[in-house]
Amino acid sequence: GSSITSVSWAPRSELLTMGSDNSTVQMWNIKTGQLIQKWQTYNNNVWSVAFLPSGTQIASASGNRLI
Repeated sequence: GSSITSVSWAPRSELLTMGSDNSTVQMWNIKTGQLIQKWQTYNNNVWSVAFLPSGTQIASASGNRLI
């Protein structure tokens, strides 16, 4: 299994993004419970995810110092 390492809510939205220790970032619609998008990132744990203030883009960072 994997562990969630970071969570971010989109401003004024029903979207939630989470990073995990299995190198993935997932975006969910919290109202419907639907997985919207899943990205395989880096070759390392995702330590931080965040929506930009507009709520239309996200940033993630990993243990290998990439954003």
